Amino acid sequence: MSDDPQHEPATGFDALKAARLAKVDALRTAAVEPYPYRFDRTHTLAELRERFGDLEPATETDERVAVAGRIMLARGAGKLRFANIADRDGTVQLFVSKAVIGDDGFAAFGELDLGDWVGVHGTVMTTKTGELSVRVERAGLLAKAVRPLPDKWHGISDVD
Repeated sequence: MSDDPQHEPATGFDALKAARLAKVDALRTAAVEPYPYRFDRTHTLAELRERFGDLEPATETDERVAVAGRIMLARGAGKLRFANIADRDGTVQLFVSKAVIGDDGFAAFGELDLGDWVGVHGTVMTTKTGELSVRVERAGLLAKAVRPLPDKWHGISDVD
């Protein structure tokens, strides 16, 4: 190990930030703009919940929507990925199927990080458990998050 701190490997926050900046560079190298100029949504997430909140579990609609939000939670299960997105009005779940979005789209969605802003096009549905979701047909990055989201348990504290 070197005694020079500039040659030490980055850890924690610095390593995460460096990895995300590397993703921004990789996107630009692949001719993908990590901060596109426009996305036209059809509904806010609150409007989506208001209009479709009373759907029965395991219901699929033909209603096509375009929504946008920040990825707050993401999880995968084989050829499916789920993500919760939030805007200033509400939250909704994204249901991403490899069979629907395709191999490239599925891989690209898997590269997204918590905190990234995404815009998706798809149809409204509910899962077997009754969770209102958008079955994603097309997804795009709207803003790449360089800094991680605050820690849910240790983020902001009131010193008074």
